[in-house]
Amino acid sequence: MTASIKGHIVICEFGCKGRRAAHRLLSHHRPFLVIEQIQDLIQG
Repeated sequence: MTASIKGHIVICEFGCKGRRAAHRLLSHHRPFLVIEQIQDLIQG
C-alpha cells in the first residue's frame, strides 16, 4: 500500500483549510490523500 501513496501529500481533516489545500493541490495536479473521521465531510 505504501508504494501507491508514495509522493502524495497528506491532508489531515477536511474542514475549511483542508478543502482549500485540496483545491490548490488539484489546480497544480498534485496527488494527495485525505484523512478524515467524519465521512460526510469528504463525500460530495
